[in-house]
Amino acid sequence: MWIDSANPAHSLTDSDSFRRALAALDLVVVVDVAFTETARHADYVLPAASQFEKWEMTFFNTEFPCNTVQLRPPVLDPLPGTLPEPEIYARLLRALGVWIPN
Repeated sequence: MWIDSANPAHSLTDSDSFRRALAALDLVVVVDVAFTETARHADYVLPAASQFEKWEMTFFNTEFPCNTVQLRPPVLDPLPGTLPEPEIYARLLRALGVWIPN
């Protein structure tokens, strides 16, 4: 199972059942900015850069048709070993032999 930026082992109503289901899986990968309860049950944890360490775009549909888009630059250097989620996915696809343009 691949879990990105979520903590279902903590946030689901029946989190005990979810943790038992995770234990029964062959592979659990977690991508997150924090070492969460779910990450503790993962075979692999891929540390993601936080929203303060990467470019991010947010979209707000406050009152159609006047929408708001916000582009935020990073304000901190990323911690060593972390990557933005798109870079994690791009590297995974390259390693799997899927073509990704540079």
